Amino acid sequence: MTLPQRYSTVAASVLVFTLVASAALAQTAAPQTTPQPAAVQNPLLKEATELAGAGKYGDALAQFRKALAADPALVSAQLGVGRMLDMMGQYAEARQELAKAIEMAGPQAKDEARTTMAVSYAFESRAADAAKYYEPVFNDRVSAANFNGAAATANAMARVYLESGDLANADKWYRTGYETSKKIADLKPPQVDLWQMRWLNAQARIAARRGNAAEARTHAAAMKALLDKGENPNEQPQYHYLAGYVSLEGGDHDTA
Repeated sequence: MTLPQRYSTVAASVLVFTLVASAALAQTAAPQTTPQPAAVQNPLLKEATELAGAGKYGDALAQFRKALAADPALVSAQLGVGRMLDMMGQYAEARQELAKAIEMAGPQAKDEARTTMAVSYAFESRAADAAKYYEPVFNDRVSAANFNGAAATANAMARVYLESGDLANADKWYRTGYETSKKIADLKPPQVDLWQMRWLNAQARIAARRGNAAEARTHAAAMKALLDKGENPNEQPQYHYLAGYVSLEGGDHDTA
């Protein structure tokens, strides 16, 4: 699997997860419209989301377009159209639709729309273009003292840089994500460990991509030591992925 193919798989997973998660939120329309029922109560959006989750992107696209025709100010539907076009590999057309969503979105939905546009560029490993949309989201979240969200955005941007081969910017933004996480209020020890594991994971992958197998294994071992404390069991899959990643980048295909 090539690097663009590998990141496209990740980007696709992010888009589907975001789509399903957004269906549980309030339906988002442009500010001038009358408040509407929750997205899960809109039959067209509900069906479109279910179809997307089942991998039926063409059918989901048709339902999102129906929802948009019924209410042209419905940002959730506009985003859905763009996301499905991305999933179908129609990236240029997807970004035209996502640009409309960004324009339509009110303050609460703007960051989601920008993030979706960033992921669209990530499909093609266009990290610099993705960053143009990730960075305003990061800055908005820092300004709002949403340091958890800001750190997650920095890490997302870093991963696009990493899988696009820009290791310097990957290191910069993973480091930014880690430093930002330290500003999150009232973190419990397991949460502190969680952000530390994410940082170690990132350092291991960057070292592996730079050909520093020993350094990569050192960071992976440090992550494993934190994981073995038993307070973050949900990170087990991330560690196993990392171990395979380090082995693969180091040429140890049997272990990977």
